[in-house]
Amino acid sequence: MKGDAFSRNAIKRSLLHFAIGKAGAAVVGFALLLLLVRALSKEQYGIYVALVALFEIVQLGSNFGIFSGAYRFVPQLLASGNGLQLRRLVFWLTGLRVLTLIVPALCLWALSVPISIILGIQDFTYVLKCYGLVLVAEGTARYVDLLFDALLEQGRVQLAIISRNALRVVGALVLIQIGTQHLTLM
Repeated sequence: MKGDAFSRNAIKRSLLHFAIGKAGAAVVGFALLLLLVRALSKEQYGIYVALVALFEIVQLGSNFGIFSGAYRFVPQLLASGNGLQLRRLVFWLTGLRVLTLIVPALCLWALSVPISIILGIQDFTYVLKCYGLVLVAEGTARYVDLLFDALLEQGRVQLAIISRNALRVVGALVLIQIGTQHLTLM
């Protein structure tokens, strides 16, 4: 797709993938929401919502311009046809992004006890420690989505988003079937 990355057909294809993918992601996301609302206790669902908000804050506060750099320089290198520089930049930016996610994850792990005390959720200290893995894994996945966006690979982005959310739904359903019809954050 080197020479025609920004052609009319490539852009139309990306917009079509975007429209179909967003609709599919909304359906799967809504299914996940309904499942979690019904399967988690009110207290645990509240903590889950707070953790999702924490994730979004970490996403905003930890990117240090890496997102802007990807949106600016990846399309430029793609359009110029310089594959080697493009691969180097993507590799370097991705490594930097992972590093900027590991730091807050380690801070969350190290400060999980005081944070859980401040929030009044001492029974969930272990959840806070484990949540660092979620910060790194989902943050990295979202960054890869961003890179594919910059490469006008909307089909891959939308497939990845739907797949991740569908996997969460399937995982929750399996855990419910194994357990007592309820999920816990543990």
